[in-house]
This record gives sequence, structure tokens and C-alpha cells, in this order.
Amino acid sequence: MGKNRSKHTNSLNGGNKPNLTLSILDRFHIAIDFFNIGKFANAKILLNEILLANPRHAESWFCSALIADKEGLPQDAIRYLEAALKIDPQNLKYLYTIGDFYYEQNYLDEGVKIFELIISIKPDDYNGYYNLAGFMHKQKKYEQSLLYYHKVLELNQDNINAIYNIGAILIDTKNYKNAVQYFKKVIEIQPNSDDALNNLGFIYLELDGFENAVKCLNKALSINHNNFNALNNLGKAYEKKSLFSEAIKCFDGVINLKPDYAEAYSNRGVALQELRRIDEAINYFDKAISLEPQYAEANHNKSLILLLKGEFKKGWELYKWRWRIRASSTERFHTKIPHWDGINNDKSLKIFLWAEQGIGDEIFYFGMLKNFSNITSKVIATADNRLHGIFKRSMPEVEFIDRKKIDIEFIESSVDYQAPMGDLGHLCSVDKVIDTSRPKPFLSVNSFCKNDIKINNTLTGNILCGLSWKSANKDVGLSKSLNLIELAPLLLIENLEFVSLQYGSTKDEIEFVEKSIGKKIHTVDGLDLYNDIDGLVSLIDRCDFIVTTSNVTAHLTGSIGKKGIVLLPFSKGKIWYWHSGIGQSLWYPSLEMVSQINMNDWTDPIQKCKEWVLRQI
Repeated sequence: MGKNRSKHTNSLNGGNKPNLTLSILDRFHIAIDFFNIGKFANAKILLNEILLANPRHAESWFCSALIADKEGLPQDAIRYLEAALKIDPQNLKYLYTIGDFYYEQNYLDEGVKIFELIISIKPDDYNGYYNLAGFMHKQKKYEQSLLYYHKVLELNQDNINAIYNIGAILIDTKNYKNAVQYFKKVIEIQPNSDDALNNLGFIYLELDGFENAVKCLNKALSINHNNFNALNNLGKAYEKKSLFSEAIKCFDGVINLKPDYAEAYSNRGVALQELRRIDEAINYFDKAISLEPQYAEANHNKSLILLLKGEFKKGWELYKWRWRIRASSTERFHTKIPHWDGINNDKSLKIFLWAEQGIGDEIFYFGMLKNFSNITSKVIATADNRLHGIFKRSMPEVEFIDRKKIDIEFIESSVDYQAPMGDLGHLCSVDKVIDTSRPKPFLSVNSFCKNDIKINNTLTGNILCGLSWKSANKDVGLSKSLNLIELAPLLLIENLEFVSLQYGSTKDEIEFVEKSIGKKIHTVDGLDLYNDIDGLVSLIDRCDFIVTTSNVTAHLTGSIGKKGIVLLPFSKGKIWYWHSGIGQSLWYPSLEMVSQINMNDWTDPIQKCKEWVLRQI
């Protein structure tokens, strides 16, 4: 510390002792008067004279530190305070001030030592514990920080800042349910705390309490209509409810209040994307990135929209930002193994490819590995245990291990390079070959399992259509799902039988359809459609064609080259690899795609699906 010394710094370190006509005390009082009216140059002259006469005048060092801070010279301020503390090492005023400077300069370890010293000097000083908690919070040492904030509350039970910050830590650690009580307590003490109301609204939003979230956020804005954080969160609440036009109005308000707020531009871009205003969305992502080049959400959002448009090279280059977004649902494998660059491909090497995201994406990226990689090295890959049988049969040269049971010590001692499966598009330069080398079916059906599939004998001679209509994705599954009865126009086609491929609890829906329209949806006794992927694939293969929403059934159908049609949502829930959602799938050429033309309205895609089915029979 203290390497960048100012002229003022040098003036305090040498020269001839002045001939003082006033006492040191008188000069110091005059220096303080100059300081208080902002005449720092005059104050520094007097303080310099005092310190030349008496280098151990601690208060002059302290005042010099305050002037240096005012002049934007934090390193000098810290050095002067260190000098004052050498003279008076237990002076709480000096200790608190240097602690504040350490906090501002991110000298976190030094700050912790200072406040530990303060507590040792004055054990009942709740401010010492409060500041120590703040340093721990900044270091993301959340458990220790909470411990010290609770100590503050033992000494001062209604300390509103400690209560607020405990809530903030619980938000940071995504412990939303417990955070609620702390912000409610803040509001009880201080009903007009718009920041506490904003945080409570944010928590309710994370807990899917839309109405409570909107109520809190609107109340925060009624107290302070310039609270851009509350307005931004209100926009996110509307966005989560697919009220995108209302969300855009909120984000416009945020941008008006704070034109340099990158998150508002990115959020507006997301809302525009959901309205299928793609080029406008990219423009707003770019604005966010121009304001904050390292803003992960904006870069990640742009990557997804570029991939959606088929601009694969640029999209995959930005796709790496997925690891840095706050709300990432992607599980990262942490390791010291070097990242594979896609080029080093010697036969003597071992490459570890690890799965990410859901089972549908695992199948998608396995197809990329099978169709587009030219890896000659030994490959070890992780996969959901349910996929091992079909993956091993389809690509026996790859060693598969359970993604939930990775022996990190073994892997780090056995392999040379690693990469996540989601990087394969970039690593295999798929953008260069996708237009000329269309993907082929890449999963092999288990013929023995297929022969074991027992379907009602009455189906003999009839055309068999497999059906799947729901997604279990916790974030967007509702947008991708429909009720079985909505498929009635399709189900009533004559000379066509249906078998359920839908995992989960479907008995009530199937019985309701049979009772309502007199159509039986067949099921296969003893076949676990969730856990027995080999069995599900064999059942898909037994069908003449498949009708499905965008779930694992769609991936499995396309991966074996079975003819099928995929019903897709308007925007929310439509993953980038379905692109426009119209016509033949780029990645699964045996699949036709139809999409909603109005948000949350399945009428048109179901009608188009019916027309497609009629063409098949």
C-alpha cells in the first residue's frame, strides 16, 4: 500500500523545521477550521508544519488522512492513518476510519484484522461486530457474516441495518423462505422502507408468489417512484407471467430513470425476444453489453438468440457465458483439468466430456458428438444413468459413467483434457458443416426390448400414433405442455389408434378423454416411461409416427429417425435448437414442427398437426 505518493505525501516527510510563533495546538485548531470550510491547501500547510515540528502528533496524521480521502488519494489516506495508529494503536476513531478505507479499497483481510482488534478493545461494541460482518459478507463468507450480524442483534435487538443485511445474505444464498421474516421485520420497524419492500417483492417473485410480489413492488414505488430496482423487479414479475408488453413499459421506465443500467436493457431484450421481435431484442442486448461488457446475462441472452437465428459461430462463442449467469440451472463440473480446445486430438490422449442441463439436452448433444465429432482420442463421457444402455449401444467406443457419481480423483488422474457437452458445437465447428452434412439418426434401438413391448392385440392392422403432451421442466414446462383433451380434434380421426408415451401421472387425463369423447388411449403395462429409456425408445419405434410436445420424447423420436411432429409454444419454452418452430427440424430431419401463432393458444398447431397426421394415413 501507499506506492502512489502525492506531492502532499512528500511534503510530510522532510524539510526544515519552521519557526512556530503559534503553538502546535493553535495551529491544529486553525487547520481544522480550514478543513471544515473546504480549504484543504491551507490546512495541509499547517498540518505539514506541525508534523515537521512533532512527527508524533497523531491527530495531524489523522486530519491529513481525511484531506487525502477528500482529494481522492485513498492510498495516502491509509498511509497517514497507519502512521497515526503507530502512535496511538488502540484509538477507536482511527481504527474505525481506516477500517472504512480498507472496505472501500477492498483490503478485506486487513479490514477484518482491524475490526477484530476493535472488538477485543471493546467487546460490547455492536458497531465493531456490524462492520466485521460486512467484511465477511463482502468476502462471501456468509456463515461467519451471519454469526456476527446475529451478535449485533444480541447487543442491539432492533438494529435495522443488521436485520436488513441478514435478509440480504439469505437472498444471496437463495434461502428465500427464511429471508421473508427479516424484511418483514425491517418493514415493521420502518414501514416506508422502499428498499425492504423491493427485496421482499423480489423474494416473493423467486418463490412464485406473483400477486404478493406485485403488491410489494407497487407499494415500494408508491413510496419512492424513482426506485429503479423495484420498477425493474416489477418488470421481471410481469415477464415471468408472460405479460411482456407490461414488462417492457417497466423496463422503459427503468431506463428513463437510470440510462446506464445494463440489466434493464437486457431484460427489455428478453421481453422483446418472447414477443418474437428478434432484431430489436439483439439491439437491446448489444446496448447492455456496451454499457457493461462483462455482464453475463446479456452476453448469454445474445448467444441464445443468435443460436436461434442459426448464427452458430457467433452464438457458440458467446455460449460460454452460461456459466456466469446468476440464475444458472446448469451444473458445472469443477476441475483443474485443462479445457479441451477441439484441436488437440492425438490417439494417446483421453478427453473427458461431461453432461450438463436436462436429459433432452444430453440426447441432443450426444447427437452432435455422434454426427459431427472427429475425435480420435479416447473419450470418457458422463450421462444420466437412464441413457447408458442406448448410448453405449450407439457409440461403443465411448466410455460412459454416471453423471451423478463422478470419481473426481480418478478422472483428474486419468484424463488429459475436459469440456462440457454444450461446447461441442463450437469445438467441432458444426457451423461449417451443418448446411452440407445434415444430421443422421444416431441412437440404436434395442431389438430385444422392442420385441418385448406388449401392446393390445386389438391394434393389429391399425395405424398406431404415439402421444406425449407434457414437459416437466420446472422453469418453462407449463409453456410447453397442453392438456390431453385439447388434442380431441386429432384423437377423433378414424382408423387411428393412440398409445401414451407420456411419463408421469396420466391416468386421470386418459380416463377423462375416454369418458368425454369415447377415445381410448392405450398404455403399456409394466413399462416405466420415465426410467426405462430403452423401453420408451422401443415403444416409439413400434409406432407408425409420433405426436409430441418439446420434451424428451421429441428428442428420442428424432434421434432414431422416426417420423413425428412436434408442437411448440409461441416463444417462452421454445429452446434455440427448434429455431423458427416451423417445417422440418434442422437437427432431427424426421421431425416436422408446428408452433403457436398466438401466445398460449394451441388451436392453430393442433389443427396443423391434425392435417399432418391425415397426410400420413
